[in-house]
Amino acid sequence: MNLYGGKIIEFPANSPSNDFDIDNPGDYEISLKRPFTFKGIKTDMVFSLTNKTTENELTVVKVLNLLGTRKDLSGNRIIPVAEFAVTEKGLYHIEIVDFPSYRAKDQFIIMPKTGGRAVPLTFAIVFSGIAAIAGLVLSILAFLNKF
Repeated sequence: MNLYGGKIIEFPANSPSNDFDIDNPGDYEISLKRPFTFKGIKTDMVFSLTNKTTENELTVVKVLNLLGTRKDLSGNRIIPVAEFAVTEKGLYHIEIVDFPSYRAKDQFIIMPKTGGRAVPLTFAIVFSGIAAIAGLVLSILAFLNKF
């Protein structure tokens, strides 16, 4: 299942500015990806985002969603730190105005906002697992009854 439903843009945290394309209008989130450590992560970041075609500046809202924290398959922590809305597709320029500290492997990720889609998908996965186990048990019982 594709939870994110769009392309994911990654760039190193040590580069102060980047250009990227957005194909679909909608809500997007900016997340910090850091290799797993037990230390806390400072999330006092300030971003500046402009549409390069129209030169309009977009509002980037700082949002710390600790419930949205997740890990990728490599064990990296991904923490959503900001979000913004895009009304038209195009080329965008982002600047990290203030980033308290970064490490060599830190990266920023820009992706469509997941919203409330994660909870129903989790329940769907759990339900399908229960259904698969129940089907296996019933088939074993049916097989033992015949012989």
